[in-house]
Amino acid sequence: MRKLIVMTLMLALFLTLLPRVEAQTPTHVLVVVVSESGGSLNLVRILGRDYTLQVLPKAAQLAVLGHTDQGENLYKHLSMPEIVSRLETALGISIARYLRFEERMIVDAVERLGGVAIAGQRQNGADVLALFKPAASDLHARSIGQIEVARAIVAEGLRLNNWGKLPNIVRALFASTETNYTLTSALALLVQRPTSSSVVYLDNPAILFAARYLPQHLPLPLIVNGRSLMPLRVVEQISGATVSWHEAQQRATITKGSKTIDVVVGQATAWVNGNPEPIDIAPLLRNGRTMVPVRFIFEQLGLSVEWVARDFVIKVGH
Repeated sequence: MRKLIVMTLMLALFLTLLPRVEAQTPTHVLVVVVSESGGSLNLVRILGRDYTLQVLPKAAQLAVLGHTDQGENLYKHLSMPEIVSRLETALGISIARYLRFEERMIVDAVERLGGVAIAGQRQNGADVLALFKPAASDLHARSIGQIEVARAIVAEGLRLNNWGKLPNIVRALFASTETNYTLTSALALLVQRPTSSSVVYLDNPAILFAARYLPQHLPLPLIVNGRSLMPLRVVEQISGATVSWHEAQQRATITKGSKTIDVVVGQATAWVNGNPEPIDIAPLLRNGRTMVPVRFIFEQLGLSVEWVARDFVIKVGH
């Protein structure tokens, strides 16, 4: 009996301390939901007792995963370490944990919670699944719909009367999930109830070029003050231009044919064949990468640029 009491106290202490140790610094958890023909990539950012679900735009997901001519479902067929590596490069973050499961588990979780409230109406598992993958063709609306589903599930799970159901939901999810969590560490996260939770839509568009979403194996573009910027290497990947970096001056030289473009980090003026040209946003450094304005650079290189809001995509053409 004495030994049992000691073991119980040690386990309780372990379950109490583990989530606190893991949450001292921001932790990112990758959540991959697989459907019959695709899926979704999402991140959970944990900082202290603040949990934020970060939803990556659908086009950006497709850019990160890449393309296959065999019709493979890359949400399912790429290894989780490979997806983690690609997302870390794309977003400039470190991902500590990951989970991958079939979307039917969402239905199961909703049913175990007794349904969720969306737009003022109670929805069951089948209703939620229909909302999770709407028939709308535009990628942006699809991702926004998934945010509403995620927000409803999080809100329902955090209701006091549902708190006791979460361990069984975690166990059921864990049994059908590919993850680097152990069951003990997954359950331990439930011991420390979040004080706040939110869902955000990441501001990372993809570039659509030659019927493919780009960039691949490179950081994603980002939007700053309504303007899109991209890493220098994306210029090479799409336009075929040659890019040189001059560290001492924080200057990049982009050359294609007879056109030479010089841009400097922090300066809202570019030099095109030696002549000054104003640009609407200065290049900047982000996670060790030089980010340059998309529209200005591509249009100077003779490419067309169009913002497609319904897909959250920058369309680039010849």
